[in-house]
Amino acid sequence: EASRRLGLLDLYGFEVFDTNGFEQFLINYCNERLQQFFNRQVFAREAEEYASEGLDTDGSWSRVIATCQLPAITLLEGGAGGSAVGIFGVINDRSRCGLEGPSGERPNSELAGALVEGVSRACGKHPAFVNAGKDSARSFGVRHFAGDVFYEAAQFVRKNASAHRPDIVAFLRTQGSDFVREVFTEHTDSSEECSHPPRRSLPGGAGGSASA
Repeated sequence: EASRRLGLLDLYGFEVFDTNGFEQFLINYCNERLQQFFNRQVFAREAEEYASEGLDTDGSWSRVIATCQLPAITLLEGGAGGSAVGIFGVINDRSRCGLEGPSGERPNSELAGALVEGVSRACGKHPAFVNAGKDSARSFGVRHFAGDVFYEAAQFVRKNASAHRPDIVAFLRTQGSDFVREVFTEHTDSSEECSHPPRRSLPGGAGGSASA
């Protein structure tokens, strides 16, 4: 008898290469969020409906809801699961306060080591954090929904710290929706603490920033 196989389609395209950088980190974060939305719409809401109709007599659908949780999101954004800051928070703090110094002043290996040390200290106990083993001096791993991905940390902070043009920031602080004005006002206030230009905001970060 032929072996039976079940194939699962990855809807949103998680990326994992021999070398994964800041770009893959952002792409996989977005895909993690999309996967969470898919899980909620397709599985969790169906499970809740079964439970509300009294059909979850053995707790099977409750277990489905539990398995739809994606621990990598709290690792990246911070919050529950043993990491109050999150990886984005660590990167944002180093970007905002200019902890890496002028470009080209420090070697990549030193920059990578400093960031990995900070991430490990803040997030090392989180269940979705993966130690990179022999490469742990320059890389860290995240247990994504689609599998483990290891990221080269050297350029994360610098790629995250690209600043907006001041005229664009000024425009967004006075125009558009209340939400946009609030984001950029808070952003400027937090940036001024370390005399660093405003940066783009990411969900879940501590006044987050990112360039995609």
